[in-house]
Amino acid sequence: MMKKAIFLTPPALFLIILVACFLAWRWWQGALQSPSATDAQKIFVIQEGEAIQSVGQRLYKEGLIKSPTAFRLYLRFSGVGQKIQAGDFRLRPNMPLTDLVRELQHGQLDIWVTLIEGWRVEEFAEEVERVFGLSPSDFQLVSEEGYMFPDTYLFPRDVSAATIAARLKAEFETRLSVKMREVLRAQGRTVEDVVILASLVEREAHKDPDRAIVAGILQNRLALRMPLQVDATVQYALGYQDQEQKSPWWKQDLTTDDLQVDSPYNTYRHIGLPPAPICNPGLSALTAAVYPQETDYLYYIHDRDGNIYYATTNEEHEVNKNKIGI
Repeated sequence: MMKKAIFLTPPALFLIILVACFLAWRWWQGALQSPSATDAQKIFVIQEGEAIQSVGQRLYKEGLIKSPTAFRLYLRFSGVGQKIQAGDFRLRPNMPLTDLVRELQHGQLDIWVTLIEGWRVEEFAEEVERVFGLSPSDFQLVSEEGYMFPDTYLFPRDVSAATIAARLKAEFETRLSVKMREVLRAQGRTVEDVVILASLVEREAHKDPDRAIVAGILQNRLALRMPLQVDATVQYALGYQDQEQKSPWWKQDLTTDDLQVDSPYNTYRHIGLPPAPICNPGLSALTAAVYPQETDYLYYIHDRDGNIYYATTNEEHEVNKNKIGI
């Protein structure tokens, strides 16, 4: 026997919709309330680039909101989702959701700063001044070229130059791992020489696959007592160039006279590594310097797009130079 279809009359359907809307409203009103009466502060950290869904789940687990779903809905319909900042925040379980979201927009305790691989200490100092208002000279006094690990860091607003420098140095000590140091000892190489080599690699090779090859080429030239002829060392020796608006600390389009600059850093005039690092290398460049690729190449050259052309002999190198119009 066929079952009869059940049809709701308009009044019954309206009543069901009304009840559903009432229950949804009650849930929404409840979700906006604070999850607890306690006013004990908690430090809540939002990572740079963290997804809103992840933030909501962690707020819920910390007992700071009643519903991660309500948190996401509130951000979406209030239009403030893009205003949530990365950083440290002092939050309390007795805060309503509206107050908590307002705090996440404006209540940062700490500030993020990004220090780029390949920057020299002076460039780090300029960024520290821009973000924290600290004296560039104060930062440079406590910094050590090559050993200030480039990364994105979170610091208190009132941080000192010495604290920033110490944090960067400590990060370097961590990133140059125990295993990497053991490899260097087994090879009879020093950390100092490897950091100098890594700083050259950082400035000369901008793509990961090229870094180990360039490190191998520089090692080959060192072994043969050939001048390294690294343009970046000349750029470092020349220092700040007011007319170079794009990158004033690294002069582009070096001239013949530039290559003759009288400096111990000029690897066109002096054989061997420069006396100290020329920038602060990142992990990829450090890794390439510790594990250079074995190669027969002795030469490399860049085109305008940063692509590198390798050669074993000077004749091949000249062909590559003609190929890219140098």
